Amino acid sequence: MVTNHSFLPRPFLVLFFLLAILPFVSPWCYYTSFSTIANPTVIDYCRDNTRIVVTSNNNAFIFDPVIYALQHTVSFAPVNVRTARFTKDNKFLAVGLSNGSVVFLNGSPPYSNTVLHAVTP
Repeated sequence: MVTNHSFLPRPFLVLFFLLAILPFVSPWCYYTSFSTIANPTVIDYCRDNTRIVVTSNNNAFIFDPVIYALQHTVSFAPVNVRTARFTKDNKFLAVGLSNGSVVFLNGSPPYSNTVLHAVTP
């Protein structure tokens, strides 16, 4: 006769273990943030999830979403940035400015401050 000395089935033990370690993992998951940006206005991911653009005042900041490292900063002073979006193919970053202009920058590395195309009202 075979006796089972465990009072809980194995899936319940695995679930209990996962729930037990959750408090140690959750601060890393929930509290990751960008502390370098004051008053962010727009946050956008590129389609392949390799870049994030964050706009604030007259700047557009491009970050690596895996290690949260700042890759590039583009300043449009004295004009404020209203919005920024990556194109569907991730080749360009379109930035809408408060004066009504839309500028297109290179959307992937190597980054530069060179405006590839500008549309003005």
